[in-house]
Amino acid sequence: MGVKPTDTGSVAGSIHRGWIDIRSMLPNSHDHAIVAEAERGEDYAKTAYEKVQLLDLPPSLKGIVDRQAAQVFEAHNKVREMKHSDRPESMIA
Repeated sequence: MGVKPTDTGSVAGSIHRGWIDIRSMLPNSHDHAIVAEAERGEDYAKTAYEKVQLLDLPPSLKGIVDRQAAQVFEAHNKVREMKHSDRPESMIA
């Protein structure tokens, strides 16, 4: 489509991954907090794909985007389910 794809991820994505890594190393880190942070990243990816799916894409590219979006949405739902399963009600955000 006339646009050169980037070779690397975004700065925000790198910072987010670094933040999750740091939180996981802290002595008082909780699995729930790490999963909640992962869900935040999945929310970002899901929103990005939802926006791209609204574009008028060529059929060959639309098929690729739709398949990738389905995988992103599935991953998002799995992380969300992890966040909301097997934890005390007091931890619900």
